[in-house]
Amino acid sequence: MAVVAAAIVALVLIILAFEFVEDRWEDAACGTGQTASLPAQQGGAFGQPAQSAAAQPQGPAQQPADTAGPTQTPAPDTAENQGGTQTVGGDTTYAVNQTDGTATVATAATGLELKVVYGDVTLVRDDTVTQTTVVITGAEQGTFDVRRDKDELKLTDLRRGANTADTAPVTVTVQVPAALREADIEVGTGSITLSGALPPETAATVGSGDITAGSISVQELEAEAGAGSIRLDRVEGQGRAVSLDLVSGSGDITAAIVGDETDYRQELETGTGSITVDGEARARGEYNRRAVNELEAKTGAGSITLTFAAR
Repeated sequence: MAVVAAAIVALVLIILAFEFVEDRWEDAACGTGQTASLPAQQGGAFGQPAQSAAAQPQGPAQQPADTAGPTQTPAPDTAENQGGTQTVGGDTTYAVNQTDGTATVATAATGLELKVVYGDVTLVRDDTVTQTTVVITGAEQGTFDVRRDKDELKLTDLRRGANTADTAPVTVTVQVPAALREADIEVGTGSITLSGALPPETAATVGSGDITAGSISVQELEAEAGAGSIRLDRVEGQGRAVSLDLVSGSGDITAAIVGDETDYRQELETGTGSITVDGEARARGEYNRRAVNELEAKTGAGSITLTFAAR
């Protein structure tokens, strides 16, 4: 009996083992029933049920609508001669005449810096204008960079130099209102002409060319010609403590100054040339050292001729 009982128990264990193996086989063949997720770059999102191949949309993926509108580009602080009218920082405008290419810059800035590679510049007082107005004739496309730096207008000639294939002389006229307090004019090759009541602080520099003036008034004038002459037909000081600084590397200096000769502390010097003050020859040196106003006239190769006249 013990043998029969043992045989029955063994048979039952065999049957149970067979059923367990059969259930595991069916699970392996039919799958577990869990859902996977597609990577986002394939059209789904992590954590979302996968779509079958038949359910996948055909054609290119649809991009979400852009509701932010086009990107706005900030207005530039500089402008080039590109045609039309542009605003360059605050109240400064830059307009180009499409017919003749003349460029006009207008600003209420109290300072002006103008640099010209090749051309003639005229700085003239004009009480009919309320803004400093710069008119450039003959400028090629993109010649000048126009920049407003706080209360100073800066115009810079971007050309390589005079007498090159892409360079022709320009003519620049600066109309000066009463509000302009400082002007710094630089010309590489060309000339500078001054006229009328100038900004109290005026500087004029020419590398190769002359500086001339008709009747002007100024408080501080710096005029320098590297290879050229300086001629001031009539200079009257603005206010007290007038300063005139006239320097030429190679050229004559001639100036007619309103006021008495003793009103000016003078420093006169020439390398090869003569010095004449009110018709009298002078040796180089300093004169009237206690005077309030200052006059410096120096030339490397040229003569100095000064005259003083009462108001």
